[in-house]
This record gives sequence, structure tokens and C-alpha cells, in this order.
Amino acid sequence: MPGKRCLARELAQHDAPARFASCYTNLRTYLPDYDRVLVGIDAIRAYLHDVLRIRRPNGQPVTRRIVLRWHRQHAFPLVRGGWHARPDLLTPSLCSTHAVTSWVLAQFSTAVPRALFSVSYPQSSRPDGMAPKQSNQSRIGAVIVRDAA
Repeated sequence: MPGKRCLARELAQHDAPARFASCYTNLRTYLPDYDRVLVGIDAIRAYLHDVLRIRRPNGQPVTRRIVLRWHRQHAFPLVRGGWHARPDLLTPSLCSTHAVTSWVLAQFSTAVPRALFSVSYPQSSRPDGMAPKQSNQSRIGAVIVRDAA
């Protein structure tokens, strides 16, 4: 964008449905063998948590109610399950890995005040720009011994 950036303008120009369609088409075209069906809300939550590392903004795991709210208010790709006409038959929810990944990538940002979700770092890696605690200035000075001679 030429000139100064404006968050309000960028948010107004963000077309999440078009980005979702584009990303989903690319995934289906170039990686068709990796698409898997997620049967049941627990499988969807596990994919969000374990593979995409999606969390609530406070760092807690995404709950069933949050996924259903995303479906209701933010076009999360989900075929809802429910009670069937036959007695005691509960049908599970249904989704695909490509659809969930495309929906996540189509969102505007995770750094807005009312973000839908946050992304966690893997346990073994550190975020960019944060040095480990061992490189504290006082600790480095204590380790380096200069020869006076």
C-alpha cells in the first residue's frame, strides 16, 4: 500500500471469504492427498490444538462452544451434528483439514484487541528476538575472565 498504513482501511479491505476460497482452492489443487476428514468436535479441536497450535487469546485450549460460535458468527467451515430422528442417535460434526486451515489463514490478524484466537509457540523453540536467560549481561560478564598479564 502506498503511503502510510491505516489499520481501519486494511481491515475494511480485508476480504476473508475471498481469501478462504483462494487458499482452499490452492490446498485442494496442490496438496489433495493431505486432506483429511475430521469427524466429531473433539477431532476438530485436536486438529486446531495439536497441528495448527490454535489457542484462545488467553492461552487456554479452544472449547467446543468457541468452535460453534466461530461457525455461527465467523463462517467457520463446519457441518453441525445433532440428534437424529431415531431415538438416542447423536450424529457428529464434520469438517476437513484443508477447510479449517484455509479458514485460519483467511483471518485478518491475531494481534487485534478482540482476536478470535492466538497461536502458540512449540515448547522446544523460542520466539524470534528473545535471547535465552543464560545470555543475561551480568552472567556473561561473570563467565568471561580476562588475563591481567
